[in-house]
Amino acid sequence: MAKARKQKPEGGAGGGATVLHQKLCLSIDMENQLIYGFDLEFTVSTDLVAVSNGDLLYQVLSKEDPPRKTYVYKLNTPVSAQWISLVVGPFEVLPDKNGISVSHMCLSPTLSKLENTISFFHDAYSCYEDYLAAPFPFGLYKQIFLPSEMVVSPTSFGASTCIFSADILNDEKVIDQANCTVCQFDVSGATGLGSPAASTDLYGTQTFGSYGKIRSLKAVAVLQTLEKQMGPDFFRKILQMIVASTRASRTLSTKEFRHLANKIGNLERPFLKEFFPRWIESCGCPIMRLGISYSKRRNMVELAVSRGCTAKAEPGSDSHTDGDIQEGATGWPGMMSVRVHETDGVYDHPILPLAGEALQVVELQCHSKVAAKRFQKTKKGSKPDGSDDNVDASTQENRMSMDAPLLWIRVDPEMEYLAEIHFHQPIQMWINQLEKDKDVISQSQAIAVLEKLPQLSFAVINALNNFLNDTKDTDLAGLLHLVKFYKSRRFDADIGLPRPNDFHDIPEYFVLEVMH
Repeated sequence: MAKARKQKPEGGAGGGATVLHQKLCLSIDMENQLIYGFDLEFTVSTDLVAVSNGDLLYQVLSKEDPPRKTYVYKLNTPVSAQWISLVVGPFEVLPDKNGISVSHMCLSPTLSKLENTISFFHDAYSCYEDYLAAPFPFGLYKQIFLPSEMVVSPTSFGASTCIFSADILNDEKVIDQANCTVCQFDVSGATGLGSPAASTDLYGTQTFGSYGKIRSLKAVAVLQTLEKQMGPDFFRKILQMIVASTRASRTLSTKEFRHLANKIGNLERPFLKEFFPRWIESCGCPIMRLGISYSKRRNMVELAVSRGCTAKAEPGSDSHTDGDIQEGATGWPGMMSVRVHETDGVYDHPILPLAGEALQVVELQCHSKVAAKRFQKTKKGSKPDGSDDNVDASTQENRMSMDAPLLWIRVDPEMEYLAEIHFHQPIQMWINQLEKDKDVISQSQAIAVLEKLPQLSFAVINALNNFLNDTKDTDLAGLLHLVKFYKSRRFDADIGLPRPNDFHDIPEYFVLEVMH
């Protein structure tokens, strides 16, 4: 199939840039019903550059007066027509200096900014190829940066060709700011299962206002949950299988992804049979309300669990509701972990199922034992049971924590599940969590609970005050530790400037980016 046009004005880069001739040929095997790709030809003035999809095979300079130049591209990967793009303008072309098949382009006024901004790009590009164990599928990758007034949107994606606003380019005074662009596009690309353009099988957030945005956020959270269930190595193998060149189809349905998760992901079929309909094809997320009680005789923690759902109950349903909470739901597949900090150590108990009865009691065996109490004489003015009228009101509640080998407890400490958790433990255990847990998430959870107490006891006030004035972890000492850590990871002493970004350890990259 061939389609040729002439004298088509191209209002993209140059404003007055004109495509004098273009031809698009689609190679189709009608007998086997296969599409082999596109042959693309564009003729423009010699002072312009025509950028399109696939590999640039060659350029032909005509003998006409004035002379013209024809750009011939070959796209071997079958794609739908919406991913075919063309940009024409007086571009400055900057091939990547690190041996990767990438070309960067912009207009002359922003060339210096482009050179500074893309200096790190090969690291991110190579990181993806290493992680996926596959080369870029479209051959030569081209990215064009245009002034914001010349683009319809800040980003425009095509097969092997992407157009960005030049606003993200930075001069040498700004260090490594364009890395956020790569992260932004990473989210867009890595959450293909949550993209309406990539899959129509993933749904479940229609009740939210911004459907597309929330849909993508849910997709990220669900995929992270699935990755933790099967392990990072198995999840990586699935992604490598998806992008492998041996796959006949470049699209991916949720059904096919489920098959790969079952075949490669080391997960049992019953788990996947429940996981996909509940986490992907349903609305809402689980709500877990939990409280504890300690049995001294059995040295056991009794964890009371109330399960619910954030989704609104359907009209006419018989389920018990609490506002917008749907109780008595079937639940979600998965086993949530409970981390118990005892006097003799820390113990993880992966025994809290997300599915089950609406109300349940789960027992956790303690490993530590309560220390024997010394006999104390009754103070003058005290009651026979040893209590005092002047004792803080919270003392009665905290007595359980004092008579138990428990310091504090955390539910889903690694945040493996997309769930709303309401956990209740004695105030003294929240204080212990604030003072002794070095996890900032854990500390912030403790502060959030303590600040909402109807009446702040002296113990709570002292704990918050000590935390704010702890010179070991805060104030200038903490700042010095941060600076020392930052310099050890990002600072190049030879040049006196931060090193370029390294994307091979993504979590550490984000930590360093926040510090920067």
